[in-house]
Amino acid sequence: MSKIIELGAFSPDMSEVVRQLKQDLKDDWYPDSLGYEDALKPDVSADLLTACFDKNHGLYVPDDRTELNIPKKGFVLRYSLEMSLPDRLYYQALVGQLVPFFDPLLPNQVLNHRYAIGGSRAGRYLFKHPIEQWELFKGYVAQEAWAKPVILVTDVQNYYENIEVERVVAVFEANIQNIAAGAAEKGKIRRVITELHRCLRKWCYKSTHGLPQNRDASSFLANLAMLPVDRAMLGHGYAYYRYMDDIRVAAKTRYEARAALQHLTSELRRLGLNVNSAKTKIWESDMPDYNEALGKDEPLLAQIDSMWRSRSLPVIRRSFGPLENLAKDLIGKGATHERGFRFCVQRFENLALCPELGVPKSFFDPMTDACIHQLDAQPFSSDQIVRFLKAVPISTEQLAHVAKLVADHERAIYDWQNYLLWQLLVYKSYADTELMAVARKRAAQAERPADRAGAILYLGALGGEEERLFVAQLFKTCDNHLVQRNALIAVHEIEFNSGIKEHVAAHVMPSLGGTYKRLRNAFPREYFRPLPTVSAVSIYDEMSAYD
Repeated sequence: MSKIIELGAFSPDMSEVVRQLKQDLKDDWYPDSLGYEDALKPDVSADLLTACFDKNHGLYVPDDRTELNIPKKGFVLRYSLEMSLPDRLYYQALVGQLVPFFDPLLPNQVLNHRYAIGGSRAGRYLFKHPIEQWELFKGYVAQEAWAKPVILVTDVQNYYENIEVERVVAVFEANIQNIAAGAAEKGKIRRVITELHRCLRKWCYKSTHGLPQNRDASSFLANLAMLPVDRAMLGHGYAYYRYMDDIRVAAKTRYEARAALQHLTSELRRLGLNVNSAKTKIWESDMPDYNEALGKDEPLLAQIDSMWRSRSLPVIRRSFGPLENLAKDLIGKGATHERGFRFCVQRFENLALCPELGVPKSFFDPMTDACIHQLDAQPFSSDQIVRFLKAVPISTEQLAHVAKLVADHERAIYDWQNYLLWQLLVYKSYADTELMAVARKRAAQAERPADRAGAILYLGALGGEEERLFVAQLFKTCDNHLVQRNALIAVHEIEFNSGIKEHVAAHVMPSLGGTYKRLRNAFPREYFRPLPTVSAVSIYDEMSAYD
C-alpha cells in the first residue's frame, strides 16, 4: 500500500523508500541489531521525516554524520560516514526520485546500479540484480576479447572519496534537457537536485567531496559523476566497460590499449579523479593468468555458481563439497578479502538458513574454526566472517575465542570489528562475567564510538538491571546516532520512571524520537532480530553483490 507524503520539493512514496532502504541495509558496515524493524515501516518512517520538516518550518535539517573507519587489506583504513536513520531515508528518497529519469542516459556499457525497469525485480527493487550485472560486465569483456584480445584493466583511485559534489550536481543539471519528462516534471526534478545538493554538503566526507560509501544512492550518484568519462571513452571508439570503479577496455594491440589508458587518465583528471596505478595492467593473450583480465572465475567457483543458479535442491546439495574446498583454499591463501570468499560466505549462510536443505552442523565445523582464527589474522574481512558465524551453529568454546579477542586491548584495535563481534556475542547469547566488566569499561569511553555502541548493546542484552541502569546513567554522554540507538535498545526494559525519565528522556536526539516507546511496545526484551530463513525457491535471489 502506498504512503505518499509531502516533503516540500517532492512527494515520495514511503512504502517504496522503506523497501529500497531495507535492501540497501542488508550489507551495512555498521548493521543495526534489530535491523531498524521498529522504524522501517512506512507510517513510522514518514513520521520521522515529517517531524523534522515540521520542527524546521518546511526545511529538512540533516543530522551530523559520524566519521568512522573500516580496515582494508594491508591494514590501511577507509572512511565510513554513518548517518541517522531519517537521513538515510531522506537520501534514499531523493535519489530514488532521480533514478528513473537519469538512468536511461547511462550507456549500456555501465553495468552497476542500473534501474530495474523490467524483469522480475521491477517494482520490488530499485536496481537490477548486482551479481547478474557483474556477470554481464565480465561476459561483455570476454566477448570483445575474441576480436580485441589486449585488455586494459584498471580502476579509479579512491573513487568515492574524490567525487566532487559540485560535479555530480553539474551533470544532473546539464542533462535535465535530455530526460523524458515534461516541463512541469522537470521543474520538480530541479527542486530535488537542489535539495540533494544542499544535503550532500552535510553528508559527505567534506562539504565539497567524498560521497558516503557503501550506499546504493551514492553508487548511482557516482555513475552520474562518471557519465562524462563514459561518454568520452565510448566517443573515442573504445570497447569500454565499467562496473563502479572497475574499468576494462578491449583493444586490438598493446598500443591501442596504451592510447586508451592515456585518454582515460585525461578524462578522469577533468573530474579530479585518477587511475589506480597499482591496479592498472595491460594484458595480452599469451600472458600467464590472462583469464584474470577477462574476469573469468576459477573453474570451481563457476561450477558452484552454475549449480546454485539451477535452484534445484539436489543440484545445490552436490555443491556442498566443492564449496567447502573453495572456501578452505581461499582461507589458506589469506584471501578472505577477495570476491571468491564473499561468494562462499553468502552460500554457506544461505545453506544454514534454508531448512529445506537440512545441512548438518558437522558440515560447518571446519569452516567455523578457520573463520574464527581469521578474525585475528584478517580483520578486514570481519563483516563476512561474522555474517557466516551468525548463521551457523557455534559452540561455547568457539565463542570464548571470540570473546578473548574482543577483550584483548592490544589486538582489539579496530572499532568496526569490535562492533560486529559484540553483536555476534549478543546474537549467540554468550554471557561472561569478565567480558561484562570489559563492556562496562568500553561503554564509558567516548573516543571509539562503534566499540562503545557494541559494548553498550552487550550490557543491555546480557546484563541485568544494574548494567542497564549503568547504561542509562551514561546516556547523556552519548552524542551520536549509532551510540544512542544501541543505548536505547540496551535500556528499553527499564521502566520509564525507574531511570529513563531521569537519565535518558531529555537527551534523546530528535532523529531517535519514539524509539524507546516503540521498542517497549513492539519489541519487549528483544535485542536482536533472528536471521530470516531462506526458502529454496529464492535461495539464489537472496544473494547480494560479491564484487
